[in-house]
Order: sequence, then C-alpha cells, then structure tokens
Amino acid sequence: MTTLQNKTALVTGASRGIGRATAVALAEAGAHVLVHYGRSVQEAESLVVAIQAKGGRANAISADLGTPDGAALLANQVRSIVGDRLDVLVLNAGVSKAAPSLITR
Repeated sequence: MTTLQNKTALVTGASRGIGRATAVALAEAGAHVLVHYGRSVQEAESLVVAIQAKGGRANAISADLGTPDGAALLANQVRSIVGDRLDVLVLNAGVSKAAPSLITR
C-alpha cells in the first residue's frame, strides 16, 4: 500500500464531490491535506473535522480562484501552513457560470 506519511497535499475544490473524495483518500494514505474551498465553508470545515477525527491532519483554506489574485492568495495561505514544500497538488476546483440551455423542445 502506498503511504503519504510526512507528505502534504493541496486539493482545490475539496469541500464537495470528487475533490472531497480525493482529500479523504489522501488523508487515509497519511498525507496532511489542505482542503481548499471557494464558498462552501461548512462543508470544508466538516471535512477537516472528519479527517482529524480519524487521526489525520487537515486544514481548510479559502480562496476565490475566479478572481485575479485568488491563486496568489491560495499560495500564501499554503505557505503559511506548510512552508515551501508541497508534495501533491490536485487541481479540482471549477468555476461555472449559469447559461441558458440551448436545448429546445
């Protein structure tokens, strides 16, 4: 079994869906997981609590990656928690905009 002990992982868009499942899997493999979220603070915090309850290490960090300074803000927060070393990066965050459906009946 692969172990990620003493490794750090950042999962963007980790508060829900595939990102959440990825963060859980990384934590179960032993990584210190940084749970990024844009708007879903409650979901991100509940994931951090769940990981910690199983003996894992996790932190929630917020950054709106849809803004020009969002990535820099995220990088600064990551550095403040784990320093200059990040071992695993999962880019899962997505930004969607509502659009009218092109399907007509």
